[in-house]
Amino acid sequence: MEVEAAGNVQVESDAEPSSNCSSEDEEELISKRVSIFKNLSFEEGLRYWALLSSLPHVWLNLLLELIREKTHFALPKDARTLLHTNRIPATITSTAGGRMWYNGVQRSLEQRSSIVIMPSSISLNISIDGIPLHRSSREAFWPILISINELPKEAPLIVAIYSGQKKPQSMEGFLRCFVDEMNVILANGTTIRGQTIAVAVRCIIADAPARAMVKGAASFNARQGCLKCTALGTKNAVTGAVVFESTNASKRSDEDFRLERYPDHHRTRSPLLDLVNFDMIEDVIVSDRLHLIDLGVMRKLLQGWRAVYEHFLLFYCAITLLSSSVHKRNWVQAGQMLIQFVSKFNDVYSEGYVTSNVHNLVHVYDEVAKFGALGSLSAYPFENELQHIKNMLRNGYKGCNR
Repeated sequence: MEVEAAGNVQVESDAEPSSNCSSEDEEELISKRVSIFKNLSFEEGLRYWALLSSLPHVWLNLLLELIREKTHFALPKDARTLLHTNRIPATITSTAGGRMWYNGVQRSLEQRSSIVIMPSSISLNISIDGIPLHRSSREAFWPILISINELPKEAPLIVAIYSGQKKPQSMEGFLRCFVDEMNVILANGTTIRGQTIAVAVRCIIADAPARAMVKGAASFNARQGCLKCTALGTKNAVTGAVVFESTNASKRSDEDFRLERYPDHHRTRSPLLDLVNFDMIEDVIVSDRLHLIDLGVMRKLLQGWRAVYEHFLLFYCAITLLSSSVHKRNWVQAGQMLIQFVSKFNDVYSEGYVTSNVHNLVHVYDEVAKFGALGSLSAYPFENELQHIKNMLRNGYKGCNR
């Protein structure tokens, strides 16, 4: 992978702010970016600005020529020199039906430690999702990203990137290096800049198709598609959607999943089964703010706003309570509100709309009780990082190598 870095400066994605970012967050981000320039030389500041704005090399070359002609600054002639582009070919392996660049967990943490102070103990959120690269091509990236839960304002780290015309065809080829490295780190901790750091895996945050893929489980729209419970989906004759109307089905367990006691739920063996201290049911979360709530259930509710306002209030109040630890004493009540919300869904919208997304609201309270408020279970930072990865490509030639 051809990497361009601004020295010891973290370059954040220039994607649009996510919908859960407040104006205070945006002002803080702008202030942070402006303050960075105060500690940089002119050349370093120019490099940071060029990376942040994803300026094409051809225009940056013209700017460098203008600055050299009109000022006393001795700058490189070529944008690649200014941007510290790594011209050493990346190690790319063929696997899972595509090509894979593996940066590694250890190396990713070491790279981030150059700009932040690492806590003595960290827990990692893992995210896996696909992002198409070009409209004219079927090639897509499937990065493995991690974020440090104790450093919520830090951008995700890139552990690996898979590139292919389809999604990874083998989870063994896609995940094995990551699982093996994580097990070593989980057992021994990691030493970074002389500091010993204890590492744990907190959870996996992904959208519904990716969750099923990495677990080797049935798709979200299959009859046995719920990852959390044994509720059975039925295909609605009118909408064609697979709906899950039960709110009290028995919950799946890590032990039963590992023993393959859910025959219609299992599809293939996943390397995640070898990840130590990892619960295959509880630690692959469905309560992702981006995919489940904002782009999932909320979007569906907005389609019939006037007729469903009172029903919507159940959803809105429950999500508000579950989004902050300040309301922790009301989380049980919020969970009951979500169950009531799902139970009444057919009455409000008619039958055929309690899809996997709506059904998963039944399981939100359990995950919030284990992991914390919904804000810490969001795919927004990972989605922004996916756009950042995509923007690093200067053109479509050999995407994974670049």
